[in-house]
Amino acid sequence: MMDRFEAMGLRADPKFSREQLKPLLDVKDFMAWAIESHRLAIEDGYLNGQLETAAIPKGSTSSSDPVPGLPPDYLEKAERVAMHQVALGGYRMADLLNAAFDPKQ
Repeated sequence: MMDRFEAMGLRADPKFSREQLKPLLDVKDFMAWAIESHRLAIEDGYLNGQLETAAIPKGSTSSSDPVPGLPPDYLEKAERVAMHQVALGGYRMADLLNAAFDPKQ
């Protein structure tokens, strides 16, 4: 869970400003948001199917196969993508709530 300090830092980062994310905020379709998240998971989370995994036989709790490591920049990129999505999701949620409670928008 993100604490207040992290949230303030995220909001202050120019890469995640409302203005920077404006083209994505113009998209109001929930299905488009789901497709966007799915694409990010495939491309960045699973590295387009190239993320190495270790197989554990069904019914077993361990494997004798070595566990592959993550690519060198994987965690940094994953954090960047996650923070981008957190900021974007926050702005989208704020826009939805503002529209629901202020019909003039």
